Amino acid sequence: MFHVAAPAGGGLMFAAAGWLVGALIMFVPFVLRGLGAGDVKLVAALGAWLGPTNAMWVALYAGVAGFVMAVVVAAYHGYLRTAFRNIWFLLQHWTANGVRPLEDISLEGSSGPRLAYALPIFAGLLVAVWLH
Repeated sequence: MFHVAAPAGGGLMFAAAGWLVGALIMFVPFVLRGLGAGDVKLVAALGAWLGPTNAMWVALYAGVAGFVMAVVVAAYHGYLRTAFRNIWFLLQHWTANGVRPLEDISLEGSSGPRLAYALPIFAGLLVAVWLH
């Protein structure tokens, strides 16, 4: 609604395109059971606010921040070696069976430490707004 009401805003199509880009980028990890639906909705909402180009940057920077934060959390919990082993196992699974979810290391099936992905999304938002 901001872009519809704001006189200098890009309008409804700008917001809709940003929402769509944000949702589509985060939909892939969601389908592979690596993210929750709330994370998809958050990036889609940020995309509606910031526009399609910035939605892409937010998702990219959130991915980098998420990797760094996940390594720190895994190392803190003594799970780092298992986490990298799971990544290797997932890549082998995708090579052999195609890109599809692997229940043993999905959000529901993993016993590893959790990271609220809103934190990397927020970090991605800050970097995207600061740099772009």
